[in-house]
Amino acid sequence: MESSEVRSTLEELGWDPEWAAVATASGGIGRPARVTVVYQDRLAVLDDRGVRWAALRGRLRRRQSDDPLAIPASGDWVVTAKNPGGGMDTVEALLPRRTCLIRQAAGRRTVPQVVAANVDTVFVVTTPNRDFNVRRVERYLAAIADGGGAAAVLLNKIDLCDPEPWLAQLRPLGDTTPIYGLSATTGLGMEQLQPHLGLGRTVAFVGSSGVGKSSLINHLLGSERQVVGAIRDEDDKGRHTTTHRELLPLGGGAEGMLIDTPGMRELQLWSEGSSVRETFDDVEAIAIDCRFRDCRHRREPGCAVRVAVAKGRLKKVRLAAFHKLIDDAATNQVQRVGSARIATRRRSRLARAERDDPSGA
Repeated sequence: MESSEVRSTLEELGWDPEWAAVATASGGIGRPARVTVVYQDRLAVLDDRGVRWAALRGRLRRRQSDDPLAIPASGDWVVTAKNPGGGMDTVEALLPRRTCLIRQAAGRRTVPQVVAANVDTVFVVTTPNRDFNVRRVERYLAAIADGGGAAAVLLNKIDLCDPEPWLAQLRPLGDTTPIYGLSATTGLGMEQLQPHLGLGRTVAFVGSSGVGKSSLINHLLGSERQVVGAIRDEDDKGRHTTTHRELLPLGGGAEGMLIDTPGMRELQLWSEGSSVRETFDDVEAIAIDCRFRDCRHRREPGCAVRVAVAKGRLKKVRLAAFHKLIDDAATNQVQRVGSARIATRRRSRLARAERDDPSGA
């Protein structure tokens, strides 16, 4: 698939000297390109020549069975080469990610899934209706912190009500996380996003179905590129309109890149707990005064956090949310240990396969 409709310079896509050095160190010989969409074993990649199809080299496909994080995602940088026999380009290398948004994949196996890669700012979108859920937003913020990216929370559709009571519920989420009220329909407050956009920068939009991610993206693109769905009257819940993750250029790339994602009602964290503590910086700030450094803020004597709750300086629901995510992270860690044992056995089989086929074909 070749396309002249979408064409951006490597600089507009986010390429810089640091990426060039990483590509050289990877040993992959070819041209850099950025993954826009992943369709099972095929990738749509974008470079200064346009959009084209590419397929992973055999050794990269085999590595995925051992390491799910080796599966390419929208936003990844890869090195591609022309296929001498014609057809799709070949992906020679997947470059290490600077940031990534990871969740625990749906299903019975405990494995990670990369939602988006190399994102500078992740916009967590919510709306002032019955689907509004601060606890869900907290989960998103913890996942974003775990992947090394920055976050901002967008309260969309503020033209439909008085937004202040809803914004007040979001403000305790942290002093370092911007909270923006805006409306994709009227354009109110959209200028607040500008500091996060620009040449070489990438943003992503996450949130439940129906919060208006597609409308926000259409506003930024200046066209009705993404399909917009209606909200069900009976429960204020939206229908899925985005069915896959996709990297899109803003202003042809001159204003940066953005990644749209399908709605996610539940987000299972892939975290060891450090990102949870970073997300709950208000709890951690109070915890400095706890008697014990390893205080869990449950029944330990001399717990400054529980005292703060009793005195009304910290909301009880905020501490309960902290405990819930910490417990989830601990459970996830136990499951990951079991999965790691299985992965070790797979790694041995992969090593044998690569010895038998050193060409990587």
